[in-house]
Amino acid sequence: MQHLTSSNFGKHHNLKMVGAVRMDRRVALHFVICGALTLFFLHAAMCNTGGTLLGGWTSLNLRSKQVVLVANFAIQHFNTGTSSDSKVNYKLKSISQASSCSVARGTNYRLSFTITPGACKEAGCNLGEFEEKQCTSKVLEETTGGRIVETLSCP
Repeated sequence: MQHLTSSNFGKHHNLKMVGAVRMDRRVALHFVICGALTLFFLHAAMCNTGGTLLGGWTSLNLRSKQVVLVANFAIQHFNTGTSSDSKVNYKLKSISQASSCSVARGTNYRLSFTITPGACKEAGCNLGEFEEKQCTSKVLEETTGGRIVETLSCP
């Protein structure tokens, strides 16, 4: 059996000097990977829970072109979906809250807005029968340019 000294210890055990402590390279790699994954999942959790850390939800200008486009996309989804009043198309009246969060697939938008009856889908409907609705929505704008309505509620 060979006697190990501080000068030949690393050669026999695939060890690397880290500060004043010797650490196996596999253990060091494990710490780096675990740290990176922890930061990734923390960032994702902040986006999903409305956190305020760097990379979390950021308030947006309610009149920005992008916010209006995303809100109109959600309304279009509402008008063609099964939850919509089948006789009328709604249109955007106002936006009361808008925020965004960057994620790996693109940008999440969280919106609160008011819709109002815009036009009848069929002859003989009366727009006066329909009321404004307060809506909340979360829309993903993908890096590829597509949009997905993840949640939409207009009670």
